[in-house]
Amino acid sequence: ISPDLTDVPEWQVLTDLSMAVANLVSNGNIYIQPLLNATRKSDGGSTFLREVDATGAPVFYPIKQGANWDQTVNPVYGDLSGYIINNFRIRVFGDQFDGALSLNFDEIVVNPVPLAP
Repeated sequence: ISPDLTDVPEWQVLTDLSMAVANLVSNGNIYIQPLLNATRKSDGGSTFLREVDATGAPVFYPIKQGANWDQTVNPVYGDLSGYIINNFRIRVFGDQFDGALSLNFDEIVVNPVPLAP
């Protein structure tokens, strides 16, 4: 879970983001789902926002075995103007492992909507 992003302007106008992933140990099937924890401006309720595909199904990114900072993930969230972004999370799914699991994330870059002059 990221730190509180409520007062970080770039996160409040993002459309998508990118991150580098390293899977240094695992030899099984691993998938990640980047999530945004947000507050709805309309009613103050809390929700998780996720990327969905053209059919409305959630998007899960496969993380290839041995990825050593050579895999980039680019979730796209669409119009988030009705939300306050509180923090960023990454859910990890995959095979049950007998050994260690080492996933590393770096270079998380927010791509904001250009602000009006």
